[in-house]
Amino acid sequence: MRHRRALGFTLIELLVVIAIIGVLIALLLPAVQAAREAARRSQCTNNMKQIGLALHNYESNYRRFPQGSVQYGGWDTACAYPFRHSAFTMLLPYMEMQSMYDQINFDMPPTSPFVGGALAGVAQSTAFAAKVAGYICPSDSDQQQQNTGAANFNQYSQSSYAMNFGTQDNSRWWWGCGGNGGLTDIEGDGAFSWRVSYAIKNITDGTSKTIFFGEFSRFVNDPEPLMNWWNRPAWFGSVAGTRVEGYAYTVGRINSGIKSPEPGGTTSPTGWIDSWLYDPNHKDVGQFSFHSMHPGGANFLFGDGSVQYLNTSIDMGTSDPVNRALGVYRALSTRSGNEVYGAF
Repeated sequence: MRHRRALGFTLIELLVVIAIIGVLIALLLPAVQAAREAARRSQCTNNMKQIGLALHNYESNYRRFPQGSVQYGGWDTACAYPFRHSAFTMLLPYMEMQSMYDQINFDMPPTSPFVGGALAGVAQSTAFAAKVAGYICPSDSDQQQQNTGAANFNQYSQSSYAMNFGTQDNSRWWWGCGGNGGLTDIEGDGAFSWRVSYAIKNITDGTSKTIFFGEFSRFVNDPEPLMNWWNRPAWFGSVAGTRVEGYAYTVGRINSGIKSPEPGGTTSPTGWIDSWLYDPNHKDVGQFSFHSMHPGGANFLFGDGSVQYLNTSIDMGTSDPVNRALGVYRALSTRSGNEVYGAF
């Protein structure tokens, strides 16, 4: 009698097919992830171009760029300073967010203090409750807008971008506090600074050679629940030392991680810049510096509206306080340093 062979796969054939499919998936998955990241990075670039367009529409209207901070009130004897509205807030009407802008009370700070018997955090919470999609990079991890409870009800409006405050440490309190004695009253060398606005003529290095905004995303496994917000530039103490929000410096390498403990500074009026720029320990202080979720670099918006992707390997200058070579990256962050450097 003739025997028919049973149709179907043998166990060995099935295992071989499964193994081949597994190998193909392993080969394709990185390509798919790379394609998704490329799309997210492209959207991030478009976000920054939109911010650049808003920036120049603002400048066309006022003949100046917005202040880095619009301060409500002055210093008090207890060394406290009021929170401030940021340049991001000033750009809202030009980001198609006029309705949010109209809900902001500029007679009050954007958060917490009592003003005329009312909590500013409560008064401003409606305005800052909605997310601004153009201020969030798709690669950034999600930060739910939170508040500190019924007592303050402060909205922390997420952003993936920060203003460029340049190279000078004017956040920490090395010189004491109050009036011109506090570093937060000292004008920096970046495109933005505390309570100061600049015209194009003040950007003597050229708008195409000056960074205005850069990426400032959350860190991977960030110990802080809130990071970063755009509705007020501020600094605060954290488990990793001082943290800045809404603005950043070029002291550290792009995409540096959190450095803890945070390197200290000096109290000498002539020495603090040396410590900040030329101490090699500061080159990895990511909590002060621009960083992204993109591999190998971050997007930066320049004053002419162009967006450049700067690599983590960009020249950072020397750690020698005698020669004081600023480096290409830090030179790009100053508005009027008259530095000479090559291509970047």
